[in-house]
Amino acid sequence: MGEVNRASADARATVARYARHQGWADDGERMVLNRIADEVRGRRVLDVGVGAGRTAWVLRLLTAEYVAIDVAPAMVEACRRRYPGLPVAVGDARDLRGFGDASFSLVLFSINGIDALDHDDRLASLHEFRRVLEPGGLLVYSTTSLDGPHFASRPWRVRELRHRVHTLLEPATGSTLRQAVEPVASFARSCRNWSRLRSLGSMGDGWAVGVHPADEFSVVLHFTRPATELATLESVGFAVEVVIAADGSPVTGPTTLAPWFHLVARARAL
Repeated sequence: MGEVNRASADARATVARYARHQGWADDGERMVLNRIADEVRGRRVLDVGVGAGRTAWVLRLLTAEYVAIDVAPAMVEACRRRYPGLPVAVGDARDLRGFGDASFSLVLFSINGIDALDHDDRLASLHEFRRVLEPGGLLVYSTTSLDGPHFASRPWRVRELRHRVHTLLEPATGSTLRQAVEPVASFARSCRNWSRLRSLGSMGDGWAVGVHPADEFSVVLHFTRPATELATLESVGFAVEVVIAADGSPVTGPTTLAPWFHLVARARAL
């Protein structure tokens, strides 16, 4: 699963798309980062899964004590081109041995990056985050909802097909024939990817692993529920302070129909 997702992240088209990303991923991200900004200002921050650098600008405004890592070398290179001199390196969330115990005040893993790991590796990364965070430090991340619209997606479902058919029947003015038929080619690629990767799916108690529709069904993600995350974080040594859906609304129950949700958790003293 990890190799599949790393290959997708290193693909030229994926890197180019991430390099175009600017600003907040969604209202939920804006709210959780605004919530913690004053507390982490001027303190040491680890930005995990920085990608092409979308989150770098806002965190660098908060502190000069900023370090970023990403598992995909192509993403790291794109981030360095975008922000020359930025302290960013290839790194793995599951193994942060290059960083000392209690050496950060904030660990951020945005845009559901943690879900690119399988269940055991995901848990290993949470243990590493707890280790490198000082007591009282904050972990902020987003994760894909098991009860949201993307779990068990198929390329031929109405929701996924609607945009493809609309684009095919009403191509943009001045578009070439290649651009007009691209939805058909994209659908074929999506079907091939889903068929190739579906065997990697699995189910657990309150979580699952399955093919996600992003990037033409070329990624396999971990899906979970708020109640499951709260229990997992508690077992690792965190206390969850807030859970916010992608649209910025609070999540107060054990499940959510949002596509993903954000968590702010505080490291307890070990």
